[in-house]
Amino acid sequence: MLILKKIKKILREKRVVRYAQNVSKPFIYAPYDLDFYEKYLLELKLISRVNFIEFDRELDRTKTNFIFRHDLDTINCLKNSENLISLHLKHNIHFSIFVRMDEIDYKSEVSHEYLSPYLENLSIGLHSSCYINDNPMEALKKEIEKFTNIYNFKPKFLTLHGLGTFKFDERMKFIKNIAECYADYDILFADFITSMRSYDYVIQDCHLNDGKRYLKNDIIKLPPMFAGSCYLFLAHPCYWDVPNS
Repeated sequence: MLILKKIKKILREKRVVRYAQNVSKPFIYAPYDLDFYEKYLLELKLISRVNFIEFDRELDRTKTNFIFRHDLDTINCLKNSENLISLHLKHNIHFSIFVRMDEIDYKSEVSHEYLSPYLENLSIGLHSSCYINDNPMEALKKEIEKFTNIYNFKPKFLTLHGLGTFKFDERMKFIKNIAECYADYDILFADFITSMRSYDYVIQDCHLNDGKRYLKNDIIKLPPMFAGSCYLFLAHPCYWDVPNS
């Protein structure tokens, strides 16, 4: 029985690898048409064996699971967040939003202004850049406190804001340290901790080529649908019909 499970696992991994290879080419460059996003949601919604979950929910081992995550990296992401939010609410599909509290690209309080109409309909987590500070653990604590003061609850989901090669070594060191003590910060899920990531593949809108962001062909071709699989769709609203600043 154990051998059979291992064989099935290997076959699944091979299917995902083949899929990733087949959809690796750029399909469209930003800004993207919202129709692509809605068509993707609708196509999944019509498949009975698809299950939409949040980061802290257990996988349905009888279905294919999808997690939708929106990172609000910039003020344009905040300004444009309603476009993607409205589509999820329209089709009743779970999603999570991650906001920054570092005061670098926008004021922390501004996120609440844009998201307050939707607080009962979405999960909000912390998108942290604490690792760029001399004392990242203390910086994380301050970001959590700021988040809690603004939203009146502690963030239970934590992701890191990527800055390319800037402070990369510091980021890796922070990940190693936080993996041992994330529970002390009341964090239930952190996507940079490998053991907590349940997804087999990530569809994302932030691939970079010659300074331009693009979506791969995975936006028009669904991944392999096998029982117990999980896929993450990572979106940044600033790339979807970007408003004039």
